[in-house]
Amino acid sequence: AAGTLMAADLSRRMGWLGDADVARIRLIHERAGLPVVGPTLGAERYLELMSHDKKVSDGTLRLVLLKGLGRAVISAEAMPAQMRASIEAIESGCTCSVITLPTSCSELWAPNPRTPAGLT
Repeated sequence: AAGTLMAADLSRRMGWLGDADVARIRLIHERAGLPVVGPTLGAERYLELMSHDKKVSDGTLRLVLLKGLGRAVISAEAMPAQMRASIEAIESGCTCSVITLPTSCSELWAPNPRTPAGLT
């Protein structure tokens, strides 16, 4: 679950998700009782471990990221500095700017205006 938040945070850093999207993903994970903070291994150790992932091809790390809520893609576009920043954010428990989080289930599950039709 913490890896999903790393991917969401990285997608935000790449301009594909907004702060509210990342906060929504985090809140859903928290409410489901899933971990939202990763183990403290350090960014370099995470990147070293990720270099052995099944999505590495020809030495290039590919990640499952979000171009929008409900729009997952496999991408090799993330820069190492962006990956490090996302890893460090998740390790510290901070994933986005201060925003107003939903306070009710109806707000949490409300359709996102940026979600393509049919994915709400």
